[in-house]
Amino acid sequence: MVMTVEWTAAPDAVRMFRRLHETSTNTMGQNTISHRGKTYFFEPDYVTHPDGAITGEIYRLDGDRNVVETKRFRIEPTGKVSADHVLKQAAKRAMGG
Repeated sequence: MVMTVEWTAAPDAVRMFRRLHETSTNTMGQNTISHRGKTYFFEPDYVTHPDGAITGEIYRLDGDRNVVETKRFRIEPTGKVSADHVLKQAAKRAMGG
């Protein structure tokens, strides 16, 4: 699968997003993360921000793949993930930490 970025963002933010995408499990076309026995997926807003950040939603799924919770995430222009602990932990794993 080839990921294309369809909006403009800072190079470090794009690198982090791509790394998260590459290290997540692709389930039903989504970027899926397992964390502490729960399943999440994340999706960008596809919006160009003046500062070059990438923003989006993190969705938690129940056993039947219904969305039961949503939270926002932000990947700063520097590549730092400002988000719920789920995406922060995924970013840490993606970077080999």
